[in-house]
Amino acid sequence: MIAKILVIVMLVFSLVMIPLILIKADKFKKFYLASAVVYVTGNLLITAIVFLNPDIPSIFAFISELTILFVFGFSMYMIYKLGKSAEDLQIAQLEAEQKKREEKTIE
Repeated sequence: MIAKILVIVMLVFSLVMIPLILIKADKFKKFYLASAVVYVTGNLLITAIVFLNPDIPSIFAFISELTILFVFGFSMYMIYKLGKSAEDLQIAQLEAEQKKREEKTIE
């Protein structure tokens, strides 16, 4: 019974993440959304396993949900960090190009 409640709560949580990501205006929204969709499908799989096999112990549901939540969180973090690094590189490149143009105009 506890396993069923846990998987339903986590499934609802994962479904709530999609509208939250869609509301957020960001350059990398597509990547965040793809990660959230994978999270939802993983939760759907765990929910199906728990409901179709009543002999599954609660610890399976707990460990599965914890693992998929960790993967989702890590994916979101990496998307954020890689996106931030890409933006920093673009800014540095633009500054370097602008500096070259200024040096050419001085000569």
